Amino acid sequence: LPVLDPAERELLLGEWISTGQAAVTVPEQGSDRGSVPGSGVAAPGGSGVTVAGLLGERLSVGGDAPAVVGAGGELSFSQLGAAVFRLARVLIAHGAGPERVVAVVVPRSESMVVAMAAVLVSGAAYVPMDPEHPAERLGVMLADADPVVVVTVSSVAPRLPGAVAGRLLVLDDPVVVAEVDAASPEPVVDEDRLCAARPQHPAYLVFTSGSTGRPKGVLMPGTGLVNLLTWHRANLPGGPGTRTAQFTAVTFDFSVQEIFATLVSGGCLVVPSDDTRKDGTAMVRWLDHHRVGQLYGPTLTIEAIFESARELGSDLASLTDVFQGGQAFTISDPAREFYAAGPGRRAHNIYGPAETHMVTTFSVDGDARGWPSELPIGRPIGGTRLYVLDGGLGLAPPGAPGELYVAGAVLARGYAGRFALTAERFVADPFGPAGSRMYRTGDVVRWRADGVLEYLGRADDQVKIRGFRVEPGEVAAVVAAHPAVGQAVVVPWRSATGDTHLIAYTVPADRDDDHDGDGRTTAGDDRPGRDGGFDPRAVRDFVRGRLPDFMVPSAVVVVERLPLTPNGKLDRAALPAPRWEGGGGRAPRTPREEVLCRLFARVLRVERVSVDDSFFDLGGHSLLATRLISEIREELRAELPIRHLFEAPTVAELAERLDQGGEVQLALGRRERPERVPLSFAQR
Repeated sequence: LPVLDPAERELLLGEWISTGQAAVTVPEQGSDRGSVPGSGVAAPGGSGVTVAGLLGERLSVGGDAPAVVGAGGELSFSQLGAAVFRLARVLIAHGAGPERVVAVVVPRSESMVVAMAAVLVSGAAYVPMDPEHPAERLGVMLADADPVVVVTVSSVAPRLPGAVAGRLLVLDDPVVVAEVDAASPEPVVDEDRLCAARPQHPAYLVFTSGSTGRPKGVLMPGTGLVNLLTWHRANLPGGPGTRTAQFTAVTFDFSVQEIFATLVSGGCLVVPSDDTRKDGTAMVRWLDHHRVGQLYGPTLTIEAIFESARELGSDLASLTDVFQGGQAFTISDPAREFYAAGPGRRAHNIYGPAETHMVTTFSVDGDARGWPSELPIGRPIGGTRLYVLDGGLGLAPPGAPGELYVAGAVLARGYAGRFALTAERFVADPFGPAGSRMYRTGDVVRWRADGVLEYLGRADDQVKIRGFRVEPGEVAAVVAAHPAVGQAVVVPWRSATGDTHLIAYTVPADRDDDHDGDGRTTAGDDRPGRDGGFDPRAVRDFVRGRLPDFMVPSAVVVVERLPLTPNGKLDRAALPAPRWEGGGGRAPRTPREEVLCRLFARVLRVERVSVDDSFFDLGGHSLLATRLISEIREELRAELPIRHLFEAPTVAELAERLDQGGEVQLALGRRERPERVPLSFAQR
């Protein structure tokens, strides 16, 4: 029976679901359909603003204003435009163009930004890939994407699979450098491309975790990206003179908005090194040094920066706008201190799955003491239609929970090469024009009385780990591929530190009796089993060689059998709780080791730590590593690069690094800081 009266129905299908006009007007489905390689979805016809045109226009008129700043120097918009147009012409000569894909596997730098922009100007879609990801995973994604060109550099090329060797464009190869230098720096137009660029041609392809054990590629058309960029330019802070950090991982779809909304709005993109990104203290100093005004990132990562700023006594004076996405936006004490430290600071909660882009936003400013502890995901942006539906695809009343469905100009075409999965997640829109589709997000939300959406959780097993969307099934499939593993499941676990960890529960293939089966986490146990049996540490190393760091289980728990419910399903409640146990090795031998053992235990929330325990085997990860480095700075008055912890993760190894010196320098106390610090050459 319908529970909505006509006025409520009109509200839910009118004023609330779409608060603005689409930035580009194109039919969602048209009669003039072209083929869409790999997606199983037809491309509608039409004409209008293209991504190549939008970006090319800004690069042509930007002038001498700074566009990109990195370790290699600064590029003005005119210099960036010349570099992009030259490289775009070379890409076209190598086969890049509309309805084709180009992979970009370049370390974080100005060259990475140039390469991504050049692909879009050529009319092709770019696939961002992290050179630090395991070679096997890069190979799987390259095989799925099937790019016509792979843009890379000489330091990365040897790690790429041989199957793409003939398609490599190595930017620092002398032959390629000469080819790019010889190309015209004039703007690229349709006559220069393989065919005319149209709004519906693909703009980018990003990979997300897949429940079947294989990542899935989301193919976004230009209509969605143009809608995002033009809406952002008109409705969110930024513009000429604004300096934005290129902080998010390029494999995270949030980076698309971060990079191209900045450039299209005439702002300046400032690119930190990977070492700086991973170190909260270094990042705070970098933000201050470069006078960065805008920062994008997941909540936990941003909070780590705020904590580091508090410890350093920095109020991040230039930072005015923080855009957080990928996780629930909670306001911690360091965050409140940051927002209250100066006038004009704003927090923006950005929501949108990779299969769309940003579809809602909620911004707050003013007195941070009155902000709620968790921000809602907000109202829809222009060009979207949002529905909160019950299990029968009926409209959920205001205040009632339901699953969020997204429709409009923001939809991806689907999953590249995954026809069945595309049909499962992109379904017919019963409330929109004939032939239109909507995306089933799997997120449970509800409408507030004021038309704002609140996020409640997931309708499936999907989780967010440090801002990245992870399907535990994909991780479990890789764990189960280890020859010593008979069965495996992976479940999220919230630790005492408040972080969400992935825990792998495994049944050994030989059911060796050496294993406790009591939930003791044996990820750091290097004792071989009987006859060289099951080694949980080897399982984690096996997974680490195939998946990105954030997808590697924090622990491998050995059980005799997986508990089942009477219906034969996994009984999650019966799984033993993981217990990260340290202290089983040698005791500290020096005062420095004693302090490090205490700091390890405090950060990891374990009772004790021996000098032989690995920080990462006890549940540590990159964000906790930042906290540990801060604790070491305060206790030992030593400045330790965060990479030292990754290279020497035990107390004994880290103490040896501190004893040896090397790059470790004594940190100045705050009172010892000179009253006036001379400007660097770049600052002058």
